[in-house]
Amino acid sequence: AITMPNIPKNETVYITLKVTVTDGYGGIVNDTLDILVNNVNAIPQVNAGNDQNVLEQVSVNLSCSAVDSDNDTLVYTWKRVDSRKENINLSNTSGQSTSFTTPVLQGNAVGNFEFECSANDGFGGVGKDTVETKVINTTNKAPVANIIPDQIAMLGQEFTLPVSRYAF
Repeated sequence: AITMPNIPKNETVYITLKVTVTDGYGGIVNDTLDILVNNVNAIPQVNAGNDQNVLEQVSVNLSCSAVDSDNDTLVYTWKRVDSRKENINLSNTSGQSTSFTTPVLQGNAVGNFEFECSANDGFGGVGKDTVETKVINTTNKAPVANIIPDQIAMLGQEFTLPVSRYAF
């Protein structure tokens, strides 16, 4: 059995073994065996949590976990990765957990917001996972009526009231 030396991550070491065999009658044979040893860094396996359905204007907590088979210390980061226009501020962009308050949506819209958690092991290994938060619009918004200016009508003549589709 051969025990390989500890090798720094992402490095390669060549080991040459010299083998000598004797037959007990004076015969000797020498040979060498070259061994290439790579210490490949494992990528952290990340879980950003379960997708959620939430209402408008509520606080949402996101939590991320990761496993690194090399047992490296991990540094976590959060970022928003969807392309929606609503402004959302994460309470923390570094660390395993973050939170935010869901925005008010326009009309009867439903908003899908996506967040990515990354775990970096410091040796080039970065694992990522995303979680989606679906915001459901529940705010009953009152209808808006635009004022139609006063009109003048002549007795006995046809009258047309100008109403645009945005009037009510």
